[in-house]
Amino acid sequence: MYLLKLSLVSHLICDFILQSKNMVLMKYERKARGYLYHFLTHFFVSFILVIFAIKHFLMSFGYALVFSFIHILIDILKDLFKKDNAKKDLLVFLLDQLVHVATIFLLAYNIIYVKSITVFTYPSFNYLNYLYYFSMDIDDALTVIIFYLIVLFAGSILLEKILKVIDIKIKDEDEISMGKYIGIIERALILTIVVFGEISSIGIIFTAKSLARYKELSEKRFVEYYLLGTLSSLFLALMGGLILRSLLYW
Repeated sequence: MYLLKLSLVSHLICDFILQSKNMVLMKYERKARGYLYHFLTHFFVSFILVIFAIKHFLMSFGYALVFSFIHILIDILKDLFKKDNAKKDLLVFLLDQLVHVATIFLLAYNIIYVKSITVFTYPSFNYLNYLYYFSMDIDDALTVIIFYLIVLFAGSILLEKILKVIDIKIKDEDEISMGKYIGIIERALILTIVVFGEISSIGIIFTAKSLARYKELSEKRFVEYYLLGTLSSLFLALMGGLILRSLLYW
């Protein structure tokens, strides 16, 4: 499980944090440099992470190489179907991520169970023991990291594509960009609140957010964008928090 979860962490970091807009543009324009940069990013990050799970240096190197090659191959195939259409773009994005996750599962399963490669077993460590009096092992810690990466960063891209499908026009592009970062912080707070079982505190976040945007709420288009974005962000963070909480306290 450690290898699988570390591979998922690597994928999420490289696809949603380290992949710059310039890199995405180069890939969209079918420039080899874009794919090369993305490949190298995936290779180095995955190698650094999986070497903590696989005892063999060469096996870790080989795993990272195959992992990165398959990822780039999927991206190349995805870009062949990419169109300047919001609905198709959303569908391609979802299918692309589904295929990536499926290949990660298959690759990790092949290494652990088919090839019978020995994987480290990590000891448990105390997490916020003085405050919350519970312990969390590495497996749970990786689960937490995965959920935060999905909800905060993958969720940001997903919500952006959903809003494009709905096609609500906002004149100020800076407003959209700022809203993206506000959304990330908002989802981080909600996810944390839900995991610790303090769901009633969510109302405070939205009260503060509404007061900060009080003047803009007089514009109809902004209200539509604000409500759809906020409610979608809330739903994503709430569901992520509930699922994560159930996994941690199973």
